[in-house]
Amino acid sequence: MFKRARYQRGCISREGRNNGPHVWIYRWRETQPNGQRINRKVVVGTVEEYSTKSEAQKAADALRIHVNKDSTRSMLYPVTCGQLIAHYLEKELAEDNIKRAYSTKAAYR
Repeated sequence: MFKRARYQRGCISREGRNNGPHVWIYRWRETQPNGQRINRKVVVGTVEEYSTKSEAQKAADALRIHVNKDSTRSMLYPVTCGQLIAHYLEKELAEDNIKRAYSTKAAYR
């Protein structure tokens, strides 16, 4: 029913340009409210600015924070009252659940 909210690291790749030096690209995926995944990318900087991949990774750390700030489970998968009730009946009031007494389960139903 729920998926764990994950922290995305994304990836850094080097891309050539027609004019000018190669650039470092940071790529990640965004999940839309309807569940569709969309690929995103942004230029981190040129190879002249960041000569190694590890330097580009460090520069992309601020972007990672921005990418992951809105990835909470509640925004991705909003829960309705009906879903909450169905979950409670299915999991918490199940016959094989020994956490609650029979009389408590019967009264709650």
